[in-house]
Amino acid sequence: QTHSFTSCYVDTTARVWMAIAEQGDVTINPLDFPIILRDVLDYCDGRSLSNAIQVNRTWKQTASRLLEKRRRFSSLLVKGSTLKVCAEKVCRLLDDIRCIPAAVMVFAYRIGRLKSYERAMCLIYNALPRGAKMMACAVDGIIGMTESGVPEELMEDDVTEACLSFLVVPRVPGIVVQTYTGGEDLPNPFSSKKESPVCDYGTMFDGFDFSSIKLFMCLSTMRLNPLLALTSVPNTFHEYLQFCSPDARIVGGVPEPSTIFVNGEIDRETVVAGMALGGDAFRCGALVINEEKTGIAQQLERLGSQVEAANLRNMACFLCICVGRGESFHGAKSVESQLVQKNFPGVPICGFFGQGEIGEMGTHDFDSVQSVLKSESKSQESAAKRSRRQASKNFAQGFTSAFGFMAIQPPSKPFSS
Repeated sequence: QTHSFTSCYVDTTARVWMAIAEQGDVTINPLDFPIILRDVLDYCDGRSLSNAIQVNRTWKQTASRLLEKRRRFSSLLVKGSTLKVCAEKVCRLLDDIRCIPAAVMVFAYRIGRLKSYERAMCLIYNALPRGAKMMACAVDGIIGMTESGVPEELMEDDVTEACLSFLVVPRVPGIVVQTYTGGEDLPNPFSSKKESPVCDYGTMFDGFDFSSIKLFMCLSTMRLNPLLALTSVPNTFHEYLQFCSPDARIVGGVPEPSTIFVNGEIDRETVVAGMALGGDAFRCGALVINEEKTGIAQQLERLGSQVEAANLRNMACFLCICVGRGESFHGAKSVESQLVQKNFPGVPICGFFGQGEIGEMGTHDFDSVQSVLKSESKSQESAAKRSRRQASKNFAQGFTSAFGFMAIQPPSKPFSS
């Protein structure tokens, strides 16, 4: 801090004393000088900067520039003796975080009693700024980033203490974050009706702005019949995909039943829940694959080259891996998350091991403004036909890995110096 302030004063000392000489004995506040104010505010967390914006015009411009540079995804894997200890660590991290969170995804491992899990999640939710969204669930294995920035995958034999992995989505103009839950009972799997079962979740998407959504991160708890719950998820979205972007994608998995926590509460009857992201500044890509290490590396390398070409630096990865594809399958720990880090250096990773994966099999390129406009100009399909095509492709998988990549499009006109 001393070095930072010293260099700042070296650059501004002449201006300060010249102003004092011109105004006589008038007291001058050093924080009236933007270059000094910038260094002071740079030590503040995101919440303090949001308050600084309201002081005056100079503070607003300086704090806004700092927040613009800090709008980055962040992820961390937290361990503790109990889930409450982990939640308290997360709360302290959220208090000191350098951006303003728009949403947080939390995955909990070894939760203990369900009541303790609910209290821990409420503790985290209350630490978020007003209007921030939160989605959480308990899982069979956890994926996250250690404090040293190394991805780690933990399952039954790897750890005996409670763990939390969380991903922070920053508040960015041009990015929309919405959550949804649905909890009506699924149809009878032994029904004599020939048509495919379609779940009616009532008001799950009430007030939803589908036109801007590009990525659905979906959780299905398989509360009733497992196979039916999985195959019904794509049919649930069938009616709504016609209103989404042509490149809308669904990526998700199956956590433990009765543990989905959305925006402050647990609904024991929830079957499908998730978080949807979109907007003009949001870009996404997806990969659902059932191959070994070599095949995954090839597909990730392809996506990595697209990211490099589009100059997408601010990214995150939501990862759902089948419980059968851990160390016993690859012969080593944390193989798939390390492949992500190799092809996308510095990208935060957050996810879980599930009992099934949701998404369209194959590699789905990063969308771009040019590709969207091109597809819209050439496509002759109606919205209903596109919806049926997407619904037929997005379905549940087994023994696969589902990767959902999120990116913030860099601004075309950055702040002037």
